[in-house]
Amino acid sequence: MAKYIFLGAGLYFYLKRKIGPLFWAIAAGTGVILGFSAHFSPFSDQTPVAIYRAYAAPEAGILAVSALALLMLVLAAAAIYAQRLWAKGFK
Repeated sequence: MAKYIFLGAGLYFYLKRKIGPLFWAIAAGTGVILGFSAHFSPFSDQTPVAIYRAYAAPEAGILAVSALALLMLVLAAAAIYAQRLWAKGFK
């Protein structure tokens, strides 16, 4: 619930021109860090193997792990892109 409030407030203030790309770079970067620590750290219960094995059909497991990997890649790309926009002075 907190992440939706955070993103909703961010969108509201972005549309009001109160915050810029740096906010989204920090938000996406935080998402990448939390996502990797939640799913790819050795201390996680929800590793890609556990996600894969949670499905009876191997295809569904592959799809779920692929979706997770794609989400991490998109978040990383968004963080890098937003940081570059901020560095160029885009508002």
